[in-house]
Amino acid sequence: MIALPYRILAVAGLLLAALGAGYVQGVSHEQGKEAQRLAERQEASLKAVFKRLADNKAQLDVFRKRNETITRVKNEELTQVRDALASERLRLGPTFCGGAASAANSTSAGSSNDADSSGRVLPSEIEGDFKALMLEMESAAAAGRACQTFVKENKLAP
Repeated sequence: MIALPYRILAVAGLLLAALGAGYVQGVSHEQGKEAQRLAERQEASLKAVFKRLADNKAQLDVFRKRNETITRVKNEELTQVRDALASERLRLGPTFCGGAASAANSTSAGSSNDADSSGRVLPSEIEGDFKALMLEMESAAAAGRACQTFVKENKLAP
């Protein structure tokens, strides 16, 4: 009779071991499911990041093309301004030279502007500064006009 309790204890032990193994397997299975859900969320997040990067690159390409167009139009306009500034000498008009009385004095024998009836030629140092300033102002204005034209042509403003 002594063998019977050992058999019952052995069967009970086997049952407990089977239940324990089942529990461990169930926990392991749930952990596997959770790990799979986490991996799926991370993959979706990564896909979203890559999509956003691709969208940003496409938008950057559009902005780059727009900037190239605006810059090209501005540079075309500035080329004409540079040519005009290079071909002319800047002069002080009669208003700055003192009017008609000054114009009569500017034709004296010692003047370097004898044939200049529209005013005195500026010294080259001052003329260079004025031309640089004029070019800078024209550059800003040309950029503004190019942007306005682009906005109007592409209906980007109401």
